Amino acid sequence: MAIAFRRIRKVFDDGTVALDDFDLGFENGEFIVFLGPSGSGKSTACRILAGLETPSKGAVEVDGNDITSLAPRQRGMSMVFQHYALYPHKTVYENIAYPLRVRGENEGEIERAVREVADMLGIADLFRRRPKQLSGGEAQRVAVARALVWKPEICLMDEPLSNLDALLRLQTRAELKRIHRELQKTFVFVTHDQEEAMSLGTRIAVLDRGRLIQFDTPQAIYHRPATRFVAEFIGRPAMNTIDGTIEAGNFRAGELTVPMPDPMPGPAVLGIRPEQIELVDQPGPDVVTMTLDIKEVVEPDTLLTLKRGEVSVVVRTLRQVSGLQTGDDVHVRLPASALHTFASQDGRRLS
Repeated sequence: MAIAFRRIRKVFDDGTVALDDFDLGFENGEFIVFLGPSGSGKSTACRILAGLETPSKGAVEVDGNDITSLAPRQRGMSMVFQHYALYPHKTVYENIAYPLRVRGENEGEIERAVREVADMLGIADLFRRRPKQLSGGEAQRVAVARALVWKPEICLMDEPLSNLDALLRLQTRAELKRIHRELQKTFVFVTHDQEEAMSLGTRIAVLDRGRLIQFDTPQAIYHRPATRFVAEFIGRPAMNTIDGTIEAGNFRAGELTVPMPDPMPGPAVLGIRPEQIELVDQPGPDVVTMTLDIKEVVEPDTLLTLKRGEVSVVVRTLRQVSGLQTGDDVHVRLPASALHTFASQDGRRLS
């Protein structure tokens, strides 16, 4: 089922613009992630697709059919929320079975479907428990089972992992990838966690302040961010970005000078990922000497914060640097192939 948002605008009663000219389309079977900071409009977009919010302007289409005015129950979609909204008086079995009972399925079909999805998620041994007897991870899997038991064509998930601890989030991410592969249904997943997005999504829609900034594969977004915002939002640590000027074939920012391939003269922002800065042993014509400010060991990596005048960059390295101390000179190379440039005014990608 191909899905399309057609120039959606959503303005709430207090005047807040949640989405502005949101235009996006994707195909059946994808795992689409809506990614952005708080207030970016990602949850609003998901709720509009589910029919829980009505756009102020624009349309939502599924397979070319306008579904903007359809009630949620008519859309053939399921949804998992951040707060799992399980029925506290029902057992796990009855929570999972509920969507099928509402649809009038016979008891034999209900039992077969519930057991099938419970086996897939490893929760068949929880059938007799009630929600208050479940851990956070168990409740999350029950919520996912309830959403999938009736085999919807589209499954929507709004921050479903945010209440889980770090280890359980990793385990559940792996489960969701497996479930998506096995079911081959369309998943739309909302998160503010860029690591979660990069792990799960076949494609990622990056939003900021109600607007779609970039829609592409995780690899493309990481290696060719469309704007400075995307460059700084994606990656841990974030991409280094330095405000300066390109002149006479060089990028200059205070005491820092970096040769620029195919330069466009004028104000610009230079970007480079921390892991792409190379540590070298000796000064040279293409080497920048900086001063070590902070060293953080985050095994197996070491993060070095280096300074030259007012310019600061973070380097991520696997090299053995135990001998380096604060105040030491550190020689680095910024490879031309790893450099990005963005416009100073609006942050759009230049090269």
